[in-house]
Amino acid sequence: MMGMLCTGCSMHFTVPDADVAVRPPEHPEKMPLKAAILIPDENLTETRTLHLGVSQTYTIPAGKMVQRASREVSPHYFEKAAVVRNPKEAAGFDLVLVPAITDFGAEARLEGLSTNHIKGRVSLRMAVSDPRGGMLWEKTLTSPWIAKVYTGLSMDAWLGHYGMILAEATATAMKDALRQLSMSLEFQDLVAATGGRTETGPPAAPQAPAPREAVESPQAPPADSGIARKRLKAALEKGLITADQVSRAMEELKSPRSSKTLEAFLQGQIDGKQFGELY
Repeated sequence: MMGMLCTGCSMHFTVPDADVAVRPPEHPEKMPLKAAILIPDENLTETRTLHLGVSQTYTIPAGKMVQRASREVSPHYFEKAAVVRNPKEAAGFDLVLVPAITDFGAEARLEGLSTNHIKGRVSLRMAVSDPRGGMLWEKTLTSPWIAKVYTGLSMDAWLGHYGMILAEATATAMKDALRQLSMSLEFQDLVAATGGRTETGPPAAPQAPAPREAVESPQAPPADSGIARKRLKAALEKGLITADQVSRAMEELKSPRSSKTLEAFLQGQIDGKQFGELY
């Protein structure tokens, strides 16, 4: 880490692009939609001044990092996923995703004369719109710190390890963004609006209710959709119900009839845990 030892120096380092193996996400739920990932400029870079004992400037290949993470991660979450360079290429897709690195950081510690402990992370903004440009969902997520240990005094090798760390952090943030998108109520609404396509193409068959759901209440007043969405979203974020249960509930709310279990949950007669077990 020779460059780190130059106190009082003003230095600018370029982090190389790193092709790292991306670990597949655990138990991803493939979304029944086709997604275009819009990356207009794969050569886009981001530059930040980091304070690692001294202030030093780093430039990273943000466009290439996001493009590689998109190609590696998105097929696990969508029926079809493709990287496109302009909005016209997104024709025929259900969603347009625009991922971008908004920030990155590093921590470094030298142990002894040549053992470098390096950490890095990235912040990734994911904007999701329909093909007409209507914004559906947007969120910025920061990856956890990714750590590596490197022994040596070569600054090029240090930068290479940092590049691998940032590439892994970008893929981790991408997986987190797509997981959260799949759990969002905005996504559930879109699936309902597009007919709930599955990987085989035709609309998904409506699920038969469980025996305890067979009793319906046609007399019940309709639930306020805004309140219902908030209660369902809160239960989903706490892990009490699944994304599939949210989708079924939202569809049921469009009907004049609703199950007693859903009614009881929305009226506060049972809590989210009981609703998740019964529904």
